Amino acid sequence: MSGFTKEIIAKTFTELLDEKPMSKITVKDIVERCGVNRNTFYYHFKDIPDVVEFILKKKWDEILEHPQDRASILECMEEMIDSGEK
Repeated sequence: MSGFTKEIIAKTFTELLDEKPMSKITVKDIVERCGVNRNTFYYHFKDIPDVVEFILKKKWDEILEHPQDRASILECMEEMIDSGEK
């Protein structure tokens, strides 16, 4: 369940990025949207940059699981950048 909650918080954050810049997203925005309380957010993450780090590490792990699907390190980096824009 803990991993599920962490994923929901991260997914909610990425959804909010479609609506406004990261500098305008607050913890309150995230918890209201995903239906968890502030304590739950802070149990899983220390702050919003920690959520960003979690998302990027997860994407990097996905890339490393199947490196043969990418032609070069440049392609891996482009995929990381693209994941941050979604």
